[in-house]
Amino acid sequence: MAQEQILIWVFLPLLVYVVFFLLARRPTAIRCSRIGQLIVLLITFSALLTFVVTGSHDSVNWPLTISFLLAGICLCLLSQIFLVRLTADQFQALVHTGSARLLLVCETTGARHVTLTGRSRTATVRSFPVAPRILIAFMPVAHPRDKITLLIHWLPKVLPGPLPRIRIVLKKKSSS
Repeated sequence: MAQEQILIWVFLPLLVYVVFFLLARRPTAIRCSRIGQLIVLLITFSALLTFVVTGSHDSVNWPLTISFLLAGICLCLLSQIFLVRLTADQFQALVHTGSARLLLVCETTGARHVTLTGRSRTATVRSFPVAPRILIAFMPVAHPRDKITLLIHWLPKVLPGPLPRIRIVLKKKSSS
């Protein structure tokens, strides 16, 4: 498989994922770790496909494959960085709502920082606007048995990924 085909195998799905994010009307988020997982999955699939189809080791493409694999692994380690499709005020309101439900003390310090105070630690959620409705959010590190960690795990559930979800609703039969 040529280098152009490997680049197409990796970047076309990523491009579609980012286009869905940019065109989404609902609040949504992309985690850097998800992009890294997608890159690792696509590179592994394309390398296996190359090996199975050609049956030989193509030494020209291995540096490109290994570099993409390393880039994907590095992005997998950045699980605290989110690309969020909300305004800065809406994101801060969402963090304030979640912290109020968890009985965390939440203070807005500056225009971009929200300081969360739990029983055992204090953490800061930072957000930086990139475009009018797109911002980069840096979440604090997760610790076990911590309310701030619960908030960190709650935010990705409230802000799902950009791909449409299929919802199945089962109706109960009426008893007549």
